[in-house]
Amino acid sequence: MSDHNPISPVARRSFLARLGAGMSVAGVSLAGGAPEAAAQAATGAARFQPARHTQDDWMDGMPGKHRIILDLTSPEGLPEGIRFAGNLFTGHKNGYGLEDPDVAIIIVLRHSATAYGYNNSFWEKHGKALDSKAEVPPTGNPYDSGSRVHAGSIVVVHRNTLPRS
Repeated sequence: MSDHNPISPVARRSFLARLGAGMSVAGVSLAGGAPEAAAQAATGAARFQPARHTQDDWMDGMPGKHRIILDLTSPEGLPEGIRFAGNLFTGHKNGYGLEDPDVAIIIVLRHSATAYGYNNSFWEKHGKALDSKAEVPPTGNPYDSGSRVHAGSIVVVHRNTLPRS
């Protein structure tokens, strides 16, 4: 095999220089389009509309102008998610002037966080299985919605985590 390369180093550098210049022009064009996009939104162009599905109809009964879903997958992430929900209520009040009833937060618990979506009577009966590392089996959910989760939040357990009947 020959080590001869038909493309000279000068030609290669020239190509890379043109490629870089072209990318710069593309970047400026894209960045320059941002004000145009804002102007289109202001003139009544079609606004984003989320898709609606019958599976989501249960959310129609929720109060609130703003809806947020937090997806929590681990017991370690649960306290952070609860604090984050509280921060969202505060942020919506300070940023949009909304009161708590105007904000609906759905906290989805799945994977290893699922157990924390169950009520205290479930924990009383199955506490040892839910927290096998505890010296004394828990008799209540440590993140009971009555004590730690903001009153405007809804906690749901992801249905794919539940046993099928």
